Amino acid sequence: MGDKKHKHHHAGKSSRSIISASKVFDFLNLPQGITFFDAGCGDGYFSIEIALRLSSNSKIIAADVHQESLEKLKKEIQEKNIKNIEIVKADITQKLPLEENSIDVYFIANVLHGFDKEEKIKVLKEVKRVLKKGGKLVIIEFKKEATAIGPPLEIRISEEELKEFLENFGFQFEKSWEISPYNYLIIFKFME
Repeated sequence: MGDKKHKHHHAGKSSRSIISASKVFDFLNLPQGITFFDAGCGDGYFSIEIALRLSSNSKIIAADVHQESLEKLKKEIQEKNIKNIEIVKADITQKLPLEENSIDVYFIANVLHGFDKEEKIKVLKEVKRVLKKGGKLVIIEFKKEATAIGPPLEIRISEEELKEFLENFGFQFEKSWEISPYNYLIIFKFME
């Protein structure tokens, strides 16, 4: 992927201590046989949970730019004998090693706020390239309010800001849900 450094802030932290992956996937209720992309997967907390729920005919692609996070995930996959996760070292602001229209669900948890506007646009262009028409973009972010946990308030993204931003990229808002005292989950459908 080259050595080009992006400006992402607060990278490498896990959502494990503040969000129940089990509740997230109960809410999403994803069908079997999908290709699920975990963008900025960190230690793979969400990837592991969804891999255990989906059958072997489903594929989970877990991508992160931090090798140490991917090593932790690799170890957990081996320990739990999980066969349907593919690990990819990738910068999600760059072209991903994925085919066009190959992903059913693009999942990005507590990552987007760390990018500047230019980087967010690069991420969204890639989401559009890899997501199937009618595919889902699932975003978890910190509420834009002062909380004991989370990034600085000035880089947080509100639900309304996300809706406005994503509608310009051909995404249609479907629903949102408060998934922790600090976070919301929001689902968009790719319409183009």
